[in-house]
Amino acid sequence: MQKRLLGGLCVAMLCAAWTGAETLDEAVARLTKAAAETRDVSIKYTVKGVSRTMMRAAPLAGAMEFQMLRDGGKTLLRLAGSITIEEPAKEEGAPPTKIVKKMLSVNDGQFVWTERPRGKSGILICEKSLPTDRQGLGEGYISGPIAAAYTAAGLKGHFDAFQRAYDITIGAKGAIAGRPTTVFNLSLKEEEREKAAEAMPDGPPVTMVAELDEATGATLAVKRTNSRGETRFDLAATEVKANTGLDKKLFTYSRPEGMQFFDRTKPPEPEKKEQ
Repeated sequence: MQKRLLGGLCVAMLCAAWTGAETLDEAVARLTKAAAETRDVSIKYTVKGVSRTMMRAAPLAGAMEFQMLRDGGKTLLRLAGSITIEEPAKEEGAPPTKIVKKMLSVNDGQFVWTERPRGKSGILICEKSLPTDRQGLGEGYISGPIAAAYTAAGLKGHFDAFQRAYDITIGAKGAIAGRPTTVFNLSLKEEEREKAAEAMPDGPPVTMVAELDEATGATLAVKRTNSRGETRFDLAATEVKANTGLDKKLFTYSRPEGMQFFDRTKPPEPEKKEQ
């Protein structure tokens, strides 16, 4: 009789745990609330991966620093850092060519200002653009996940977009830089894998693990892996500071003189017809 009672109690506890599990929508809502209550945040990251612009695999590594500040009804954003790409030499046995790419992107609450290298020349150009719902900064493949919680679309908008191509589940609790995180596991849907394989025969990213800070909603880690189990992109926070009071001057941008400038806020000029 006692065994039956204990067995029934265990089943009841398991059922309670299962029914009490947090859904994806609930987790996103909780993290969205945490992000909205965060006045400012500063995060340092390491970045590793493989360049997607090269025909051959080109390892990359670097460091980035992201900052966010609430200023009245505006959300100010800043991302700065550099990445080194080791481009394999054409001659066998020759050392790789190291290409250092410095990046700066500032959202001053109205415009996004981005300094980035153009092509292999390394010459910096400046672009002025308008933030979109899901893109609050330039250099999207890095800044997209980093700034997700603080864009107009918020985490819900990003997860809604991801669900079109990925199956998403909540993993076990994690920790990055000493901070508790909520872990999300994303797996590319079968039909999307076929499309990606055609576009990237060297192995497209098919799984992704993202860890979001439970206190601020910020993305602290993103890891993308291809079908062969190779890491294509690995972003991880090393230091996080929140609600410490950031200087608004960090988000003021002045375009350097002499730098080639592109104003993406204006429609392209019509082509002149030959007389």
